[in-house]
This record gives sequence, C-alpha cells and structure tokens, in this order.
Amino acid sequence: MKNTKRKRWLVVLWMVIVLAVSCVPASAAHFKDMSAAHWAYASIEWAAEQGIVGGYEDGTFQPSRMVSEAEFLVMYMHYFFNINSVPAGDMQGEHWASSYYATAVDLHIPVQGGVYKDRAIRRGAVARTITKALGYDYNEKQAVEWLLKKEIVAGRISGSATYASYAPDESLTRAEAAQLFKTLHRKGYTRFITH
Repeated sequence: MKNTKRKRWLVVLWMVIVLAVSCVPASAAHFKDMSAAHWAYASIEWAAEQGIVGGYEDGTFQPSRMVSEAEFLVMYMHYFFNINSVPAGDMQGEHWASSYYATAVDLHIPVQGGVYKDRAIRRGAVARTITKALGYDYNEKQAVEWLLKKEIVAGRISGSATYASYAPDESLTRAEAAQLFKTLHRKGYTRFITH
C-alpha cells in the first residue's frame, strides 16, 4: 500500500514537471520561428499566454506542423476543462497523453485513441470534438456546418463557407488550432466548462 502511494506520488510529480516544461506560457515573440507578419501570430501569442499551446525544446512553435490527435486533446483539455481535474496515470509504458485519454473516455469526448493518438487529426474530427464540448452531439457534417454558421471556423477557400470548403479530411495545423481556440474565446465559448 505504501509503495503504491509513493508510486502514484512520483507519477503525479512527473506529470507536473512534464506539464510545466511543455506548457510554459510564452509569448509568440519568444518562438524563434514566429514573426508578427504571420497570419496567426496574435492567436498563437494569446494561446501561448493562456497555456493552451506551447513551443518545442528548440524554441520553435512550428505553426505549419500538423497537430496529432493527442496534441489536440491536450490543447482541448487546457481550454475547456480545469487541467487539475485530469487524473495522473501510470506512466510506465503508457502513451504520454494516456491520462488525457482516460478523462476523454469519462467525459465522452469523441476521440479515436489507439494508433490515432500520434496521427494528424482531421479537421472534421476537430469540429465534432469542439461541438461536443459545447453540448451538441452532432455528426461530423452537422458539427462543421454549425461552426461555419457561428463563424467560428471558415472554409479554406476564401468566400466559401461550406462543408466541402472547410476541408474536413485535411489535417489541422498548429496555427489553425491556436486560431480556433482564440475565436472560440472571442465569441464567448469560454474556458472551464464543467459537466
């Protein structure tokens, strides 16, 4: 029993250290690959200051890099839920985001997990996940259409706000993720929704 408590304490301590290192709020100005001329600079700066996104160990943000499902889930949990409510898991041999996935199952967040954890998340899946947090159990097409109608997202083709122009089968970039969370916040879909 004493050994189990010590092991859990060490796991919690390890997670706190990992979160502190990987999610240190920073300004986009501190990312050496970001300039104020980037289209998502203000959103990346805001999301970094809020602790929703972080940079890499080499000091970069890599705005064009595709977001994996696990990375998106962590951003999502930081935005919509009190991060302290995410349980610590037994990190030995587990995926780095396993505790987030355990919480996602408890909260019925529509993520795939398994081999999809480290694959680029589809924009359609992102739409469904976001609307689920807002209380809607939509299929992917309904979710995209709702987000387009509320002007939370836009099509990738300028002036076209349709399911097809949203490009649901394409991957989400890190810059697009920061923009999405900043837009949600600006539109009043605020953080720390509780269930």
